[in-house]
Amino acid sequence: MDLKNGGTRSTKAHGAVTLPDSLTFGFGHRFNENTRAEIGATYTKWSTYDKLEMTYDDYLPTSSDPKNWEDVWRYQVGIEHKINDTWSIMGGYAYDNSPIPDEYMDFAVPTGDRQTLSIGFKRRSGNSELAFAWGYMWVKDRVIKAKASDIYGGTFTTADTHDSTSHILSLSYIVHLK
Repeated sequence: MDLKNGGTRSTKAHGAVTLPDSLTFGFGHRFNENTRAEIGATYTKWSTYDKLEMTYDDYLPTSSDPKNWEDVWRYQVGIEHKINDTWSIMGGYAYDNSPIPDEYMDFAVPTGDRQTLSIGFKRRSGNSELAFAWGYMWVKDRVIKAKASDIYGGTFTTADTHDSTSHILSLSYIVHLK
C-alpha cells in the first residue's frame, strides 16, 4: 500500500523516556484535635526531558520530537477537618507552572499553567479509611505564534488554547496496619 497517498501499514515501535527528578517538601500543622493543614512545593527537573524518540521496526524512519522543557515549581495547600469520629471533610488548592516553552509547544498535555481546587470526604471505620475527592482544574489560556521553521513544519501560524478544564475524581482506601 502506498504510504504517501494515505495508506497504512502496521509496525511495532519502541522508545525510552527519561522521566524527571523531582524534590518535594512540605509542612503540616495540627491546629487542634479536629483540624490540620499542610502546605508543600515540588520542584520538577523537566529539563531532563529533552526529546521523545520512537524507533519503528518496519517502513518508517526513527522519529524524534524535541521537548526541551523547563524546570518548574508546583505549590499546594490542603486542609482536613474531622467532623466526628467517622467523617472528615477535605479541601485543597494547587498551582502548577507549565514546563513547556513556546518554541516546543505540543498538545499532548495541558499547555498552560494549571490551577486545581478540590474538595473531598473521608470515612473512617476501625483501622481503615475510605476517601473520595473531586477536583476542578483550569488551564491558563495560551496563544503561541509559530515560526516558519518550527518543529511542526510551519503548518499553522498560531495555536490558541482556551477554556481548558478538567474534572478529576479520586477514590482511595487505606488500611492502617497495627
